[in-house]
Amino acid sequence: MKSSRPLVVALVFLFGCGARRLPLPPPTQPLSAHQPLPSAPPLSTEPLTLTLPRAESFTLPCGIEVHVVTRPDALVGGVAVLGAGGSLGDGSLVEDDVVLVDLLERALDATIEIDGRGIFVHRSELAMSTITRAVRMVRALHDAQFNEREVTRVVRARTEERVVLRQPHIRASYFEHLSRLYGPDDARVIWNNPRRRLEVVETSRVNARLTRIMSPPHLTLVVVGAYETSFVQAALLSATTSWGTADHAVPRRARAPIFPPAHPQAIGYGSTGQMGRIALLEGGPASFAPDHAAYRVAVRLLGGMYSSRPNAVFREERRESYGARAAIDEEGGYSTLWFSMSVRNDQLDDALSALTSELSRLGHVESLNDSEVDRARTIELASEMHRFDSAEGIARAILHARAEGQTWSAYAARFEAIQRVTRDDVAIAALTWIRPTDAPIIVIGEGTWISTHSLSAPGGYELAR
Repeated sequence: MKSSRPLVVALVFLFGCGARRLPLPPPTQPLSAHQPLPSAPPLSTEPLTLTLPRAESFTLPCGIEVHVVTRPDALVGGVAVLGAGGSLGDGSLVEDDVVLVDLLERALDATIEIDGRGIFVHRSELAMSTITRAVRMVRALHDAQFNEREVTRVVRARTEERVVLRQPHIRASYFEHLSRLYGPDDARVIWNNPRRRLEVVETSRVNARLTRIMSPPHLTLVVVGAYETSFVQAALLSATTSWGTADHAVPRRARAPIFPPAHPQAIGYGSTGQMGRIALLEGGPASFAPDHAAYRVAVRLLGGMYSSRPNAVFREERRESYGARAAIDEEGGYSTLWFSMSVRNDQLDDALSALTSELSRLGHVESLNDSEVDRARTIELASEMHRFDSAEGIARAILHARAEGQTWSAYAARFEAIQRVTRDDVAIAALTWIRPTDAPIIVIGEGTWISTHSLSAPGGYELAR
């Protein structure tokens, strides 16, 4: 009997070529019957507008100020609290605050931050669960008293973390950066000091600190969720009815620090990586100051957008960087500008020169063109609108405004101010706040390379000892 294998191979080949493929069914309608896709609508020339979510406010008899934003269709909500009965740098031991923040994170299962305005608590939650979370949070803050064992556990964990610190050159340079911006004795510097001594912390002081900062008259609560204000108010009244009565204490305005000039301006640190990094830290105006809008646009030009000059030159043209980035942190009574750019080690000198040149350019109106300012302004407006997309963003914004002594509508006023920013405004803000020769700069490069190359900066450069 002859083998059937050649026949099978031939049939497979024919089927594979489509010899036995069935014809496609006829079309149900002629292709010409489909209408072409509509053309894209023309770009709107109308100015962007910011519509803030509606926030309703009331004060509980115990003194807690409450703000409610109802979002009935949202799946995720948020609860946030500001305790303003004390703040970082108000004379208390910074080490006590380090431990207190860790203890609160564990007790509340939330994000905890502290600055010159007080302690901020943030927690995302299902929109239908925000009332329950808000009640639990204020009760926990009211009743919390930590014991010796809990405090000791945090101190031990923080101490062990210091011993096994990863990338010590990064941590050391970051600490040096803060020290040179604020001064070595500033509370923010002590907070970030990897050699701080937590052994001095006492449980009684930590509990007294908690009671002072988070007492009901010093609390501001924000609830963003699915419930109407009346439901939130009823639930909180029921939970706090036995707490007595008190007037709400308006948060005090935080004082802006004095930014001493950095001399030498740039400090070099050795690392083990093949890519170097340049970072700048600079102080800026308060969030709702008259020149803050123009300052935000200036930061976009420095590195807060993809088309910024440092990014365009070192990433897009020369392919020598992963990119440049600049951003603003809004603090109590002031703001900070962070700039960072990674480059190859052999390009660190060029990158440092380009950064300081850009800092200087921003302060000269004749060096700015309308198109780049228009682009930066549009990106900043879009970012401001995006701030209020999430429940967490809304809650943070309300607390930030209240901590700065502002109402919720202050963001609408700032949005309009950004729309009016001109080249002249950007140059004036840059001249006022961005110091081309005095702003502290950190340079991190491969150890052997950076120790054998002398870099240059307008305000001087030296290698870290």
